[in-house]
Amino acid sequence: MASLPFKKRWALGLFLVLLALLVGWRLWDRLAASGRGAARTRGIPAVALAEVSRRDLEETFQTVGTIESPQKVEISPKVSGRIEELELHPGDRVRKGDLLVRLDRAELQQAVDERLARLAEARARLAQARLTQGPADALVASALRQQEAAVATAEADLQQARQTSQASVAAAAAELDNAQAEVDNALVRLERVEALYRQAFTAAQDVDDARTRAAVARGHLRAAQEALRSARARGTADVAAAEARLKQARAALEHARASTAEKSAYVQNLSALEAVVEAAQASLDSARSRLADTELYSPLDGFVTSRTLDPGALAQPGSAILTLQSTRELWVTVPVPAEVRQRLDARTPVEVEVEEGGRVQARILRINAAADPESRQFEVRVLLPEGAPARPGMFARVSLQVARAEQALTIPRSALRDMGEGPRVGLVDSQGRVQLKSVRLGLTTPEHAQVLEGLQEGQKVVTLGGSQLEDGQEVRLEGAGNPRR
Repeated sequence: MASLPFKKRWALGLFLVLLALLVGWRLWDRLAASGRGAARTRGIPAVALAEVSRRDLEETFQTVGTIESPQKVEISPKVSGRIEELELHPGDRVRKGDLLVRLDRAELQQAVDERLARLAEARARLAQARLTQGPADALVASALRQQEAAVATAEADLQQARQTSQASVAAAAAELDNAQAEVDNALVRLERVEALYRQAFTAAQDVDDARTRAAVARGHLRAAQEALRSARARGTADVAAAEARLKQARAALEHARASTAEKSAYVQNLSALEAVVEAAQASLDSARSRLADTELYSPLDGFVTSRTLDPGALAQPGSAILTLQSTRELWVTVPVPAEVRQRLDARTPVEVEVEEGGRVQARILRINAAADPESRQFEVRVLLPEGAPARPGMFARVSLQVARAEQALTIPRSALRDMGEGPRVGLVDSQGRVQLKSVRLGLTTPEHAQVLEGLQEGQKVVTLGGSQLEDGQEVRLEGAGNPRR
């Protein structure tokens, strides 16, 4: 370099200085830009985005109720008697035709045996009369004896029918008195509980319980009244039948006496004996019917829900021994507010969840047209399908599908923000800035909302971190180091 001229050396040195300055300026500019970018990034909010997409939406209303059975039967006997066999308890399952209760049969079995003997005797006399070919006087004498015996038998039957009728009517009247007393007590209690309820000293459930007991007492009273009417009618019919038989027997006897001089007495005697046989057969059929009434069978498939008497107790007509409820058809009655009732009809999809965790699809059976005056809600009765894993009295959670939108344009509920001018969402443009846009919503659920106007499928909306964003504000994606450009 010592050999280079001075001017060349000066020019080379100047070039090197300028080159060093240029390199230093570039390095400084990059470092400064990096610092400004980091500071700027720290001041820009991070957001998460979700895509506007289509999905099926369902709006449901959930409520709770108790499973009930529409078919409730009280098992009571048609005849009085002590309970000899009763092994069922509340909760036991029964099938239609199962034997439920057996009463003491000894007395009624004896009556059947006596009538069997009378029928055999009458048939024997009739057969003997038909085979006898003796003189007419002998036949008439035999007929007289037979008719006298028939009159004695008819008189005994009439006396027994009167005694039985009086006993049945007396028992039914006593049961009616008990039922009337039960109604009076229930009404007094109901009046007392309602007065306490009006003074806010007791709960509405106590009023409902008192009303239920009053209704049950009225049912017992009606059953007792019906039992008394039935006992009187049955006793009147039995006495009338016995009187008719006695009248028939006396007429036959008088006819036999008047026919002693006639040759036709033999034929007339046969007719009278045939009438005796028919009367004996009718009496036997009646006794057998009463004997059959000592065994009570289940009229339905279901469960025993209550038992009021035990073996050895005296059962009376009209007084329930067992109460059965059918499980073939079950329903749930639930309350709904007026705004929900307006959106329900018989086609509304229903799902019922019972205590044991089972879920079944049900249907609306009935919607009450009037609201409850206390709760201001409407009762909706939901019918469960046959075979549902439910029992009367169980707790049930009912979901009513009040609205449905198929393949609706939706956004997450977290993307919605209320700016005082209706619902709006935040869109992020290519420069990383927020654009707030008004939308018109349709069906909403806890997770999603249907967009009717304002957005298109595939657009991205701000979900997380956008609650305080302003229109035009710069943002960055959550997890990214730089703003969106």
